[in-house]
Amino acid sequence: MALALTTFWDAFFLLMIWVPLVTLWISALIDVFARPDLGGFAKAMWVLCIFLVPFLGVLIYLVSRPRVAPA
Repeated sequence: MALALTTFWDAFFLLMIWVPLVTLWISALIDVFARPDLGGFAKAMWVLCIFLVPFLGVLIYLVSRPRVAPA
């Protein structure tokens, strides 16, 4: 199988679904490591959750994290 996109729907699926999901996944991982209020164990558990259940774990993380008050 060639790596080229063969149909319009293949390209649509890649660009409109997978790219935003991967971007969300990466931004959640960056946010986990950037948060000063989480300890090392909590960060490790969130990273495991995000890796083991990639997109559901990201959604759970984004819903459950506290909002940061503006400075």
